[in-house]
Amino acid sequence: MKNESQKLSCGGTLTLYGNDLILSYPDGENPKILKGHTEKITGAMELRDGRLLSWSEDKTIKLWEKNGEELFVFEGHMDEVRNVHELPEYRVLSWSSSEVIIWNYKNYKKETVTFIEKGLDYLHVNESGLLTAFIGTSKKYATHLIKTT
Repeated sequence: MKNESQKLSCGGTLTLYGNDLILSYPDGENPKILKGHTEKITGAMELRDGRLLSWSEDKTIKLWEKNGEELFVFEGHMDEVRNVHELPEYRVLSWSSSEVIIWNYKNYKKETVTFIEKGLDYLHVNESGLLTAFIGTSKKYATHLIKTT
């Protein structure tokens, strides 16, 4: 199993380990194991406000406090969450193989859902809100204009 780690702004490290996250601190304090996902975590990130976000094959996104306390579970994807991109104003864009969802992580609300042909392999959003998606099953690109601000 490959463990992926990333440095946090506090100097600590966040490591993906199967269904868990390991939060290590720079001062040598015992690491915390963040449990809650029921299937393999496919990614995690530190948000601009310092809180943590993880997403998983269990179709959920979890919001964690900086100390490792679970704050909220975002549910709504029909397939495993493949990736998440942070947007302005406490919002994130997440995607699975067939939909893109914008969530507000300040008020814990689902803002928009865009359904895309099944087989979404790659997604990019630029600053003006143009979403470009590559649909691998049909080998084509699709573009959508979404509200990102």
